[in-house]
Amino acid sequence: MSNNFTEIMNSALFVKAYGFNNKGLCFVEDESDIPFWDLLINRNLSYKFDIRPASSTQNPHARGKVALSEKIPYLSKDQIIAIDSDYDYIFNTPNRQKFNNKYIIQTFFYSRESILYRSERLDSIISQVKYNIIKEFNLINFINLFSIKCYEALIFISYLADRSLIDYSELKDSINNVLNLSYKKNIFDDEMNINHDYFNKIDENLKIKMEEYDIDTSSNSFKNFELNKSSLGLTKANAYQYIDGHLLEDYLNCFFKSAVDYLKKIESLRISNESQGVKSDNRRKHIKDQIDKMEKHFDNRCNYLTLIYNLLGENFSESCYHKIIEKIMVLEDNI
Repeated sequence: MSNNFTEIMNSALFVKAYGFNNKGLCFVEDESDIPFWDLLINRNLSYKFDIRPASSTQNPHARGKVALSEKIPYLSKDQIIAIDSDYDYIFNTPNRQKFNNKYIIQTFFYSRESILYRSERLDSIISQVKYNIIKEFNLINFINLFSIKCYEALIFISYLADRSLIDYSELKDSINNVLNLSYKKNIFDDEMNINHDYFNKIDENLKIKMEEYDIDTSSNSFKNFELNKSSLGLTKANAYQYIDGHLLEDYLNCFFKSAVDYLKKIESLRISNESQGVKSDNRRKHIKDQIDKMEKHFDNRCNYLTLIYNLLGENFSESCYHKIIEKIMVLEDNI
């Protein structure tokens, strides 16, 4: 009964009848992925697909790659999948071949966050986070420094997995442990300067990991491994886009939060200094009202999470979308 039900739910006739609009279905990992894939796929496939989260036949509330995997045997020109690559594109994980399918569109970086949190996009966004005082934040410099650390961790730990010294199931946790976030409050000082001791802590974490294994990083084997990953697109400049997307999000949200806190602090000081001419009886209320107004501006009109996840002005011609769109256009030829 269960197999018959699954086959019916995934049949071409059911898919076509699903929305009574003659559209196919594109399944994604969960509801939060819908806006990203809806804009990206339908702007290139002329609105031929409804975007829906996949659910397991065993548990209608289940989400993620397990639920999507159930769909793979039934994929067709009318039923496709859009998915985060995680490490399955760049490294030889057990899932790599499973998701290498003409009806599966993937991010080619770790996740959609890896694309939305790209350096030049964030640099443009942080320039919009302001009130009265103009302050330049060297976000790109921070990302460049962080990306080098990501590259070193990614290459070394994935090489361990490639040589079967660790299991691929350990890859994510091992890399995340090196890029530990527990010290993130110390990334910046009170003036928003980068605390380079923080990056030294990442170096220490990686050194501890390296000392567990006898690996010659100057060997031909290691160098060839690096070249192979380079051919797939992994470089020191973009390695931050290949780490866990939620970890990347946490790091860069920490930067934005620190920047907003800094701006609130200097704007409050400005308001206080500029209110010296207000009559003493009204000064305290005046300052409070002006500071409340300023903080609401940052919390509402300059909410950085809203700015980052607002896709209406997104430039889908950026290079990070090229592989995705190429895959979509191949799919277009088969529809």
